[in-house]
Amino acid sequence: MSTCSRLWCLGILVAVVCSAQRRAPDSPPALSGGKVIVMRSPAWVPHSLDALIDKSELIVDGVVTQVLPSRLWNPDDSISHCTDSVITVNRVLKGSISRKLVVFERGGRVGGVEIVTPQDTLMEQGKRYILFLTKDRAVARPEVGDNEYFGLTGLWNGKFSVEDGRVSASREATPELKTLDRLDVEDFLKRVVERVATAARTL
Repeated sequence: MSTCSRLWCLGILVAVVCSAQRRAPDSPPALSGGKVIVMRSPAWVPHSLDALIDKSELIVDGVVTQVLPSRLWNPDDSISHCTDSVITVNRVLKGSISRKLVVFERGGRVGGVEIVTPQDTLMEQGKRYILFLTKDRAVARPEVGDNEYFGLTGLWNGKFSVEDGRVSASREATPELKTLDRLDVEDFLKRVVERVATAARTL
C-alpha cells in the first residue's frame, strides 16, 4: 500500500474514533417526552438550624410572586431541567438584598419532558417561604431585571414553607430540621435572628 493510501486510511480511522467519542454516553440521551425521576443528594447537609444559618449567605422571608418557565441549566444535558422563582422579600434576616431576588431549583418541564425530584417539590406561586440561600454563580441563566440569583443552601434543607402561621420543613429535610415542623413562624424567625446576631458578635 502506498504512503498516501495509508495516510488516507489512518485519517478515516481517526475520524471514526473521534465520532464515537463524541457519542459516548457521558450524558443521558435526548428525550422527546415523558416524566423522569431524578434522585438528588445535597453536597452539604445541615445537622442543625444553627449550621444552616451559618452556612447561608442570605436568609429571607418572602413570597413567590412569579414562577418562570423551566429551562435547561446545561444546554448540552437534556435532563438538566431547572425552574426559577421570583421572590418578593418581606424581611431580610441575614445579608442584604433588594426588594426582589430569583431562586433556582432543579426540576420542571421543558418541552414534553418533565423532571421530578421525589425528595422535594418546587416552590409555588403565591406561597410564603423562609429561604436559606447561597449565591448562584452559574453562567447559564436568564436575565430577569436586576434581580440577583440564589440557590437553596443544602437543596431542600434551605426551604421552609409558611402556612397558617407555622413553618414546615421540606419532606426530606434532616431529622434535626424536621423537629421544627409546625413551629410558630414568629418563634422560628426569632431563633434565626438571635443566631445571626450571636454569630456576628463572635466575628
